[in-house]
Amino acid sequence: MAHGIPEVNFGRGPSFRLGVEEEFILVDPATGAVSHTGSELLARLPGESPDGHFAPARTRPRSS
Repeated sequence: MAHGIPEVNFGRGPSFRLGVEEEFILVDPATGAVSHTGSELLARLPGESPDGHFAPARTRPRSS
């Protein structure tokens, strides 16, 4: 270790999986204010997910 920087061991150990989670804040398109309508949005999504997670192909964020 030189000057307190640990040795880089990337790729030398066993493989592992990394999960990525995205969180969105819903906003009113007219005012830009936070819109507390998450429950309404989830009710409009097609199908059901037993664990509460949805595949990326089923959810498409849109910004303007």
